[in-house]
Amino acid sequence: MAAAELMAFGTKAGCDPKTLLDIVSSSAGQSWMLDDRAPRMMQTDPVPTSTVDIFIKDLGLVVQSARDSGAPVPLAAAAYQMMVGAGGMGLGRSDDSAVIRAYEALTGCRVTETEAEISATKDANT
Repeated sequence: MAAAELMAFGTKAGCDPKTLLDIVSSSAGQSWMLDDRAPRMMQTDPVPTSTVDIFIKDLGLVVQSARDSGAPVPLAAAAYQMMVGAGGMGLGRSDDSAVIRAYEALTGCRVTETEAEISATKDANT
């Protein structure tokens, strides 16, 4: 979730998503999740390795277990809500990196490459 938030915020602030990923991946903000998910967040339709629906189920269990034991889990609850939002957008069977679409909807700023950008990259590489 933090990776999606970083990518959405940084892009909204005017940073190119690929440049942002390069900078953060080589700094103290680097993490396995960032390196694994952020590149897929920029893809139009990444192959699912874990789905939004699975995260909704798992985070729902975390939030419920915490509620039952009286433990506060505000970050897990926020992550759960963002995944539920992505699921509500019809992205339940998509790769969990599709949570970026919920951030894009909230910020009005696109992180995912457009088809034109994908074509331009392919043309430049040929």
